[in-house]
Amino acid sequence: MHYGYGAKIKRATTDIDFGIRVGNWEIFNAIKNSLIDLGFKTTRYEHRLLDAGGRQIDIVPFGEIEDSQANINWPPNGDLQMVVLGFQEAIDHAEVVRISEDPGTCQPVSDTY
Repeated sequence: MHYGYGAKIKRATTDIDFGIRVGNWEIFNAIKNSLIDLGFKTTRYEHRLLDAGGRQIDIVPFGEIEDSQANINWPPNGDLQMVVLGFQEAIDHAEVVRISEDPGTCQPVSDTY
């Protein structure tokens, strides 16, 4: 909303949430491990990492790993369940906004999120 419509950035929480559509848990783990290799730190929560500044980054997978009720059950036992209702609908109705042709050259708007 900020980049597309100029809405002011307001944060009620200090974490940053990302929903990622994945085909299976191996893909999720590969993405998570790639972030760890780049310097992100693990936490006791499977979906949460910490960036270099200590900010919480939540990575919530959805897609083919969901059940028919839009729940995901975290490995290895599936005893931790998370509702991802609306994630697919958000993708289906999202507006693509290209901030830069080369994401590696993007500069943050502010260092305080």
